[in-house]
Amino acid sequence: LTLTLTLTLTLTLVPTLAAEQEPLPEGLPHKYQQYCDTTPEERDVVWAAAMASLKAAGLNRGRQGTYATWRGHFPGANPQTNYGIGWMSGPSPRGYQAWLAKNTKEGIPLDKTWGVAPTDKVSFFLSRQDAYVALGCTPPELGYFHMKIGTGVRRYPLHMPSVLLGDTVNNANVNTTMGSHGSAPYNATYLYIGTADDETYSRIVAAFAAAGLPAQAANRDVIPAGQWVRFLRDGAGSEATWNEDEADSLTILGRYSGFADKRQYEWLSTGCRAGLVHATADYAAQVEPRTTTASPHAIARPKGNPATSELPLHGKLTELRAKLVSAMRAEGYEEVQTLIRKS
Repeated sequence: LTLTLTLTLTLTLVPTLAAEQEPLPEGLPHKYQQYCDTTPEERDVVWAAAMASLKAAGLNRGRQGTYATWRGHFPGANPQTNYGIGWMSGPSPRGYQAWLAKNTKEGIPLDKTWGVAPTDKVSFFLSRQDAYVALGCTPPELGYFHMKIGTGVRRYPLHMPSVLLGDTVNNANVNTTMGSHGSAPYNATYLYIGTADDETYSRIVAAFAAAGLPAQAANRDVIPAGQWVRFLRDGAGSEATWNEDEADSLTILGRYSGFADKRQYEWLSTGCRAGLVHATADYAAQVEPRTTTASPHAIARPKGNPATSELPLHGKLTELRAKLVSAMRAEGYEEVQTLIRKS
């Protein structure tokens, strides 16, 4: 008997942007960027060197932009929470904006993400061996923050679920230049890499380490492969084949809650450099994909530092999951697959 259970978290946000919530300028001048133990200028040098190294290895730079935060919160969402989002500069993939507008006109609202942000600017397409990369500073001390890639527009059935795919990178587990596994989560430099592929992750970490960024600052956001995401074809090399490949778009969402000092709230007017990395056809032909096909809720990795480990909760969470599977089975649902990734 094969059971199938799909767990999703759906965010329904229909806000109106105030003037102070408008996205940062696309060029992201340094005065709008984040400062911590590194400056924007220093990170630019590291970024350029790493991207050049990756290009030489067959991992090309795609659309670039910023991962930025908004000072205002979304009406209808937690009033104590502010949000971060990835904003892509330059033109979106050819035909994408028109396709979103056409479907919106025909009754499937896709042109605005969370009812406010232009979808073509805050979503992107990846193949299994591609990645979304951000290099910036973690916030000042606060109660909670996280970053996570989720679905933007899903093709089958056509809708915008706003589902986060698995574990977040958050203040309890983030790696920074100041410490690993949540031991030094604030006011420090971090590297964020969202990808489905183990080898792509390793090569991006190595490129940034060679450019001068400590490898301990790297964070893996696992994008689950399998039925969870319809990717671009392997070796697409860009987002150009998004429609032909019938790919799902992705987006990145951050949450920031409970600043220790209200004066540090000004940090929410800042952003950092971010962009896409695409595997070329030559790269895909030579490098075998090594993807994580586990369902998002089954991806396990260490959380917290030794003093704040969540491991004691494992038994209770296993019990909770078993009860949930049983309850859903009684309602007529089946679990498609359960795959545990062995670390």
